[in-house]
Amino acid sequence: MLNIRDALKLYSLLSNFVPEENSDVLDYIGTTLRNIKNSDNPEAFGRAIMLMSGMELSELSNKTPVETIELFTQGLIDNKFNSLVALCKGISDG
Repeated sequence: MLNIRDALKLYSLLSNFVPEENSDVLDYIGTTLRNIKNSDNPEAFGRAIMLMSGMELSELSNKTPVETIELFTQGLIDNKFNSLVALCKGISDG
């Protein structure tokens, strides 16, 4: 699990891609992933994986697409990303 500093970096990286509604965790992650794919900032996907896994870009580029999606999904689940988003939104809404 990420420390608070890295968790906030993860939120900063991905906050523009999260769905409005905090639904089932896999639907939430799937929507986030689709939003990244359809954005003009797809490198956020790789940066998020590197932050969550501690991998370097060279290690990540040796992974298959399926492995990278698994790393992304498991990283968000392990770091309770949907709860992190709810917390950060709650703080920013005051």
